Amino acid sequence: MNKKNIFLILGLIFLLFSWSCQVVPSTPTPTDGTTYFVWVGDDSLDTGPIDMQTLLFLEMNGYDVPVQMKREISPRNVLSFPPTSLDFLENYVGRKNVNVIVQMFGLDLGFSDEEFINNADEWVNALQQKNAQPLLFYPWISQVASQEAIDRLDVIVHQFAWQQKLVLIPVGPAWNMVRKDHPEILLYASDGIHPSPEGVYLTACVVYASISGHSPLEISARTSVGYDHPSEIITLDDSVVQILQESAWKVLQDYEQKGEFKVFMLN
Repeated sequence: MNKKNIFLILGLIFLLFSWSCQVVPSTPTPTDGTTYFVWVGDDSLDTGPIDMQTLLFLEMNGYDVPVQMKREISPRNVLSFPPTSLDFLENYVGRKNVNVIVQMFGLDLGFSDEEFINNADEWVNALQQKNAQPLLFYPWISQVASQEAIDRLDVIVHQFAWQQKLVLIPVGPAWNMVRKDHPEILLYASDGIHPSPEGVYLTACVVYASISGHSPLEISARTSVGYDHPSEIITLDDSVVQILQESAWKVLQDYEQKGEFKVFMLN
């Protein structure tokens, strides 16, 4: 073996030894950029379903980050009842951007103001201890509810949202506006409790705007699904769509201008 080959071999050995002594940086774990929304409430949220209608609006209108939606449905999964198991959040341990859209009340209105505040406080504390961000879903109320019941709930809801400084998603006020200004648009299904396709569409408009901060007037989708015919996709008239979009946005803008409640998640 000539000297040239010996020096070449020695050089390669030196390089290999040098490389083996270097500290190789570990590959960082990719950051989970997904925003999670867990919808907690009674079976009213299953109609549509509302979360999928909202997701459709977000995806069609270029929401900036990936979104995942999930539902946890039970008659007692509302703020007016004490919280039960939060095991559904175990799947989100260690994840960031976990939001729980929690329904504030359901059909059973037989609770006192004090019971509501105490139970709702327990819910919020329990969710925050799990590193989940509560978003207060102010729902519509039964078609046959008295004005007295509507007024009482409105006071309780706003009192709690103001105390907690949490995002309030004002679906109920948007329904009230449409029912008052456009009674020809039927938001309820035949049972007077669950939403029609128009009710689902209006609700999703409010939630979409609250999550994204964008006007629902940008939404091009015209389809929805209601409670009475859950397998039937309904195409809404353009005039109805415009009224629903405008009403949702007007309610949110009214809240924003008064400045007493936070209604946009990103603000």
